[in-house]
Amino acid sequence: MSIDRAIEQQIINFTRVMPALPQTANGIMNICNSRFVDARHLYKLICVDPLLFCQTQALFTIYYPKLNTIYNSIAKIMIMLNVNTVKNHIMPFAEKTKDALAAKSINKKTLEYQSCFWRHAVATGITARFIAKERGIDPAQFELYYAAGLVHDLGKYFQVEGTSHSELGGLVAKTAGLYEGLLDVILHHHDVAKSKGTNADLVCTAALADYFVNSSLSAQQKTGSKATLGKEVWQRLSVSPEFLEKHKQMLVSEIKKCDAYIKVEN
Repeated sequence: MSIDRAIEQQIINFTRVMPALPQTANGIMNICNSRFVDARHLYKLICVDPLLFCQTQALFTIYYPKLNTIYNSIAKIMIMLNVNTVKNHIMPFAEKTKDALAAKSINKKTLEYQSCFWRHAVATGITARFIAKERGIDPAQFELYYAAGLVHDLGKYFQVEGTSHSELGGLVAKTAGLYEGLLDVILHHHDVAKSKGTNADLVCTAALADYFVNSSLSAQQKTGSKATLGKEVWQRLSVSPEFLEKHKQMLVSEIKKCDAYIKVEN
């Protein structure tokens, strides 16, 4: 399946001006309009918004086009570019959403869909990070695994009928200059056999996290029908179906904490 040329160009153009999600827009604006920018809260809000995550990565690619061959965390980007550069870059995207919310130009159905999209992204990110931690992955890689879960369904934001959300998300990732491993996750989390060898662990982890969120957590985190998971994922990660189920309540609690944090910030 390929993306229609006209739709492809629309997605590329939109990626460059992609607004913040409603869940983070007010919080971002509150931080940006403060006399002193709270870097810690700015970092947290960027890390729970897959669209702002991509915008921040895209900014980094402009300044350092050759460094996207490795994963550069949001924390590292904020240090290398400085907080004010990041703030000034993402503020218009948050302002656009805040103005749309104030004008009530985003209909209820779209808001509900974006809420489900956001919760699923964050829930999958939290779950993927937990899987990495439990499997003994280097702690320096935890944010990468979280990012994989956060952006895996990026293409679903666009709701383009007849086009694979993996392809749409892949186009956004390429336009934003995301790290190759994240691109692999977006393209292949539903077909892990196609993932590249060096990224297979990351793709399988995101696939398992996505499966768990869709099959075991509440409807608010779901963005699609109950998925199936190939045995190669369980084998690759050396985990059983009961592995996450026994930690279900803890994961639900972590997701609720994130939800509560967003409500306070907004």
